[in-house]
Amino acid sequence: MAQQQKPIGVHLTGGVNLPDAETVFRTLSDILGTRLRRVPDGETGIRRRWLGWQSDLLAPHPQLQRVPRSEEGHARDELLELRPGVRPEDLVISDIGYARVAIESYGIFSSLKAQGILPAQWRFQVSIPSAFGFTMMYVRPDMQAAFEPAYAKRQLEEVEEICAAIPHDQLAVQWDIASEFGLLEGLYPAYIGNDFEAVIARLVTLGNAVPEDVQMGFHLCYGDHGHEHFKQPDDIGLLVRVANGIVAGLARQLTWIHMPVPHDRNDDAYFGPLKTLKLNPDTELYLGLVAYGNHNDGPEGALRRVAAARTSAQISFGISTECGLAREPRETVTDVLRVLAQAAEPVA
Repeated sequence: MAQQQKPIGVHLTGGVNLPDAETVFRTLSDILGTRLRRVPDGETGIRRRWLGWQSDLLAPHPQLQRVPRSEEGHARDELLELRPGVRPEDLVISDIGYARVAIESYGIFSSLKAQGILPAQWRFQVSIPSAFGFTMMYVRPDMQAAFEPAYAKRQLEEVEEICAAIPHDQLAVQWDIASEFGLLEGLYPAYIGNDFEAVIARLVTLGNAVPEDVQMGFHLCYGDHGHEHFKQPDDIGLLVRVANGIVAGLARQLTWIHMPVPHDRNDDAYFGPLKTLKLNPDTELYLGLVAYGNHNDGPEGALRRVAAARTSAQISFGISTECGLAREPRETVTDVLRVLAQAAEPVA
C-alpha cells in the first residue's frame, strides 16, 4: 500500500511481555519512537495476570476470604467474599497497588526521559481495569453488591494519588474495559444484570474522575484467551454503542478510545457500524488491526484490515493490537512491535 495510506500513530493498551519497566521503555523507544504519544510500563511481573494479581493481593485482607468457585473447571477457581460478620458498610480496602506501581514506574520513565533516551512528547500511561470488571469476575455473585463500592472507592483514591504524584502534563490514564463486554454479550452474569445503562454510568464515573488536564482514554476489549477473544464479536457495533455512551455522558474530553478487530475480519460487515461512531473532533481512535501470536500476518495483513476499516470509518485512526502483549511469548514481542512500526506513520 502507498505510504500515505498508513494510519497515523500507534497505541499500546498496557501489557508488554518484557522483563521490567525500563526494558519496556527502552524497547518501545527503539522500535516505535515517535509513532507513540503515550507509553505504558508493560504491566510486568505479577501484573501479567491482568485481574488475577488483584485477587491474590486482596486474599490476605482481614475482612475478606477466598472460597472455591462452584463451577468446575473454571480458570479462576476461587472467589472473594466478605468474612462472616463483616457488614458491607464496614469493608475498607486500603491498597490495591496501582498507585504504588505507577509512581515507581514513572520514576524510571522520568529519569530516562530526562536523559533524552525517550521521545520528548511521550506521556506516561497508567492502565487500570474497572472496579466493576474485577468485582464481577472475582467476587462471589451474592457478595458483589457488598464488595464493589469499597473497591471502587479505593480505586478512585488511587487515581487521586497517581495524579498528585505525577505531573499532569506527563500523565495519561486509561480505563481497561473487558469484563463488561462479557456481561453485555450474555456470557458472564453479575449482580446488576445485563443492564447497558448501568455499565455506561460506571464507565462515565471513571472517566470523569480523571482531572481534565490529564489525558484519559478507554481500551475496549473482548479479552485475550490464547490469542482469541472470549467471544468473537459479530461486528464492531457493541463497541461503537459503548463508545457513544461514554462520549455522551462525559463531562470532560475523551482523549482516545481503542477498539479490537478480530484477526480474521477485514469485511464491510464487521466495520459497518463505525459509520455511527460519534467521537468529538479531538478524540483519537485506535483500531486493533495488528494480529499477534500464531495469527501474526505481518504488516501486509494489518494493512488489509486498515483498508477495510477505511470504508466505514468517518475519521482518521491509529493502529494497535487487539489486546495487550502481556501474553505474547517474550521471544516474539519485538516482532509484533516491528509490525506496528511498519504499519503506521509517526505522529511527530
